Amino acid sequence: MEPVLAQFSSRRGKAIRAYEQYVLGHLGDGHQSEFYRVEDQRFLGSEGFSDSIEQNAREKVEYIYDIPMGEIMTGVETCFGIPGGVIGGASRNRMGAWGRGIVSYPGRKLGRYPLSEMASSFGRDPASLCQGIARVEKRIREDDRFAHKIKDLEEDLTERRRR
Repeated sequence: MEPVLAQFSSRRGKAIRAYEQYVLGHLGDGHQSEFYRVEDQRFLGSEGFSDSIEQNAREKVEYIYDIPMGEIMTGVETCFGIPGGVIGGASRNRMGAWGRGIVSYPGRKLGRYPLSEMASSFGRDPASLCQGIARVEKRIREDDRFAHKIKDLEEDLTERRRR
């Protein structure tokens, strides 16, 4: 299966539907300048090709942190006051969904966890996590206080891993 679809589900039909939901959910976002910054561009080609180009060009490579999901969940619990039992529980209430979105945001950004892996760990559909991440990203853009809390969470999660 294509790598993009595999991020949404291991089953092709389900992955296609989840991808469609993701795209439709972001149509109203408009132009987002953060996707066009030069330092965020990636090379097109196989993984080996991209690696060799980056190595030869000696470009700054974004660091991927080895942060267990449980540690991210604990950080969200501490920083945002959402109990881990609510985040990881079977309930489908709004607080749990919001907490899973917050946990998934640094999971994707810092740990590069695949959406399908995070969804599986929560017993949820990748599309619902994707929507949760989109809500977190929107809130970051609209609410400076929230954006600052997310930044604090990210710093707490990565500080012990810097050398």
